[in-house]
Amino acid sequence: TAIVLNAIGKPGEADTKEKTAKYNEEKAEIKKDAEGETANSEMHMRKHVQFAYSVTIFQVAIAVSAISILTRKKQLWYACLALSAVGCVFLILGFLIK
Repeated sequence: TAIVLNAIGKPGEADTKEKTAKYNEEKAEIKKDAEGETANSEMHMRKHVQFAYSVTIFQVAIAVSAISILTRKKQLWYACLALSAVGCVFLILGFLIK
């Protein structure tokens, strides 16, 4: 604003420079806080993705388990166990992400 007032030939406020300096200080603090929150948000998103994989694999394992019970096929039961193990791996990875 001081540049604009000087350009049109009007005197600026005496405290314009002070206000500008204070604004720039506040802007730097806000930017620092925002960067911290962005990093926090990204970490939570990585955890969410791992947990979402885990839930999806467990749901598929449940469906395969139901099919194996209905068809009485041991191969499907073993597939269900393998899927459950993979789901557990993704679950543990979700807890380990920092």
